[in-house]
Amino acid sequence: ARTALPYAVVSVGNLAVGGSGKTPLVGWLARALCARGRRVVILSRGVGGSRGGRVNVVSDAVRVLLSPAEVGDEPVWLAEHAPGVPVLAGRDRRGLGLRARELFASEIALLDDGFQHHRLHRDLELVCVDASLGLGNRRVLPRGPLREPPRVLGRAHALVFTRVQPGLEPADLQRMP
Repeated sequence: ARTALPYAVVSVGNLAVGGSGKTPLVGWLARALCARGRRVVILSRGVGGSRGGRVNVVSDAVRVLLSPAEVGDEPVWLAEHAPGVPVLAGRDRRGLGLRARELFASEIALLDDGFQHHRLHRDLELVCVDASLGLGNRRVLPRGPLREPPRVLGRAHALVFTRVQPGLEPADLQRMP
């Protein structure tokens, strides 16, 4: 069963392994929402850092408090590229969201890489697709580049095509489920 936070949750994820532009999109969304006066927070997994704690405050919206060695590259990149927006990292996204509400009175949580995080309710599900690669051979690891089969894209509210070349159709656009 999915649990919900007491405020809006927007997930930005992808289907394919590797970069699809989801983290830069989270940063852009955070800056745009913050500029409109919304109290937004970014919740990230924080892969690869030495701090295994449940809740890590990477940024308090003023300063970057932790290093990539402690919480991984993505949360620190987000903290540096979304000034004015708190960034929290850890495995327990619900715990992060509750702590963010307590510390920062957040009203919108952005989940970086949240499409496969099924335990937390999302109000809006955005999925990034690299337009130059599409869905590759449409197969799941280890036979292809996908984390889940293409049919799960039906869970998404919108697909966001990244790395689009002017004048070219995104790969596999006609074959999307």
